[in-house]
Amino acid sequence: MITGLRRSALYIPGDSEKMLRKAADLPADVVLLNLEDGVSAALKDQARDNVARALSQVDFGRREIVVRVNPLASETGKRDLAAVVPLRPDGLCLPKVESPAEVGAADAA
Repeated sequence: MITGLRRSALYIPGDSEKMLRKAADLPADVVLLNLEDGVSAALKDQARDNVARALSQVDFGRREIVVRVNPLASETGKRDLAAVVPLRPDGLCLPKVESPAEVGAADAA
């Protein structure tokens, strides 16, 4: 994992298996696997499965891996957390946070 300044971040839509695999070879300090805005509603479940598979199978080297989940107030966001937290990404990106309690809920997951 990178320590210190992050020079570049690469956002990868979770519904693209090809891009998820290719991200391991690109020169970015942070790879952000996006389950939220970059994925259509119809592909959310597929994207979650793709990201979980990438977290468990792809060697991202020293890159910092962050997963952007859906809003935690939604069922989709809760399913995202349940799928990715056990796989221990380096971080979570929480969109549209409306209260400190939402951050606390993600931290407790």
